[in-house]
Amino acid sequence: APRSLEYTLKQIDKNLLGPYETTGKKKDGTEFPMEVRVRLMDYHGIKVRVGAIRDISDRKHKEELLRDIIQKYQTLFETAINAILLMEGPVVIDCNAETLNIFGVENKEDLVGHSILSFSPEKQPDGARSFDRALEYIDLTMNDSPQRFQWKHTRMDGSPFDAEVCLNPLKMEDRTFIQAY
Repeated sequence: APRSLEYTLKQIDKNLLGPYETTGKKKDGTEFPMEVRVRLMDYHGIKVRVGAIRDISDRKHKEELLRDIIQKYQTLFETAINAILLMEGPVVIDCNAETLNIFGVENKEDLVGHSILSFSPEKQPDGARSFDRALEYIDLTMNDSPQRFQWKHTRMDGSPFDAEVCLNPLKMEDRTFIQAY
């Protein structure tokens, strides 16, 4: 791996201590990804550089698998024929392409960061205020009770449409989000 040697020597010349990644070559000639860390030390009054090299083949393999998994789920999300939204309370934090189509918006920024209530009429067909009813459904969902209900929404141009809405709590790390579809 001559290029990797040149790269490593340049990093050393720049006094970059790392960590940085490059490619190494084993005794049998096979190349492998490695992480290099260098420390400046004093050795009997002389400044020296001491380096440590770590084979990161396993980590690189796991990173590649993770990228593949993320790509698969992103593809499932984006190509679904149903609208899918991820919300934090009533605020949309992500959505798929079909959501944009159904709500008649051009791009995600028209929905993301906005309350889903801005795409509802003031009242639902039964006379209930959309704001109050939506908060009830959101509260129930956040308390681990998935919801399924009929809802009147409005598109960006103000035209109404009927939807069957499902809300599921989605726990990630120490936060609870709502998956709506």
